Amino acid sequence: AAHRGLALDHSVATVPDAALALALCGETGPALQEMERLTTAAPTNAVVNDVYLPEVKAAIALAQHHPEQVSGLLSSTSSYTQVSKAPHLLGRASLEMSQWQQAVADLQPGIRYRGLALQEGPVGTAQAPDYTLCLLGTARAQAHFDKLAAMRSYQQLLEIWKNADADFIPAQEAKRERAALQGGS
Repeated sequence: AAHRGLALDHSVATVPDAALALALCGETGPALQEMERLTTAAPTNAVVNDVYLPEVKAAIALAQHHPEQVSGLLSSTSSYTQVSKAPHLLGRASLEMSQWQQAVADLQPGIRYRGLALQEGPVGTAQAPDYTLCLLGTARAQAHFDKLAAMRSYQQLLEIWKNADADFIPAQEAKRERAALQGGS
């Protein structure tokens, strides 16, 4: 989908999300190339240079298994935490480094400010993808130090995803992780 979007449009409305998707899927070269093209076209655009480019670089660091770089790469996004992908990316980095409590703290803005990241879904319904991914990360982190809170987070998440397609991998993972947590209680 990211490649298809970029084949149709290279604007600031498309490139940042497409490049982020590419980076998170491990296509780091094309992701960085698209963002560099955008920053060259919009050298004074603060959101492009201070938010979108660092987010893509942080996603590349995650894809290349360098979670320790993520916080530094996202330092310029701090003023935009409520509306950026930074909470999700920081939380993923903390999870990868087994810093469970830090992961919960990093992911919290993505949960607290979920309405600010609403996007329209394919059938016109509001979606908050960062919210659900932050909630999933929170449940995963909580499972290491507060199983009851993790169960609540998984339950809340699965309620949101109750009508998800059967092959929706994050929902499958959440169900499996919750079941394992119940079995280990």
